[in-house]
Amino acid sequence: MTRLVRARLWLVVGLLSFVSPPTLAALFKCVVNGKTTYQQSACAAVSDTDSSAAPMKTLPAPNQGGTTTTTAEGVGKRKVKLVDEGTPVAKAAFGMLVDGKIDAYVANLCPRERKNGSNPSIKESLRDTSLDLAKRKAVLGRIIDSGLSDLSFVALEKPDGHLDISKPIKTIKVVAHFEWDLGKICLRTMTVTNN
Repeated sequence: MTRLVRARLWLVVGLLSFVSPPTLAALFKCVVNGKTTYQQSACAAVSDTDSSAAPMKTLPAPNQGGTTTTTAEGVGKRKVKLVDEGTPVAKAAFGMLVDGKIDAYVANLCPRERKNGSNPSIKESLRDTSLDLAKRKAVLGRIIDSGLSDLSFVALEKPDGHLDISKPIKTIKVVAHFEWDLGKICLRTMTVTNN
């Protein structure tokens, strides 16, 4: 198994270890016809014919520092906050990887990931990814997608130091995964894949 494949494998394993089945959406506790159910959408309004439906109770979403985002407006604000605060963090972290500053990259991760990042095999995987990005002279570009806890970027490969638009442009997809802690974000990991 090549070092690059091992590096990507470690990044994916690290990511999967922090994903929980009830995703980042808020949960609603609803009582309908005397039965309690949990769902991701708001409870149906209480009607005159169904007096057993209880008022909606919102439960905190997991890994959100006790906050919930149940409305489209709340989700929109959270995405904007992630783009505003997460973009400079992701660009700095990507720059550290390209420059081979693995210790600095690990030092800027969330506390739990920082501890895991000190593992020698994970550091070796990060070095492999770093060497590959440096060889390709990758430059982080624009955001191509955003979620509630991750930002996807396109990175351009410029192996000769400049971008020649007369040739096919090689791109790299970079996903920065964040964690929300008491309303603030920290970087969990970055996933780098070729497009």
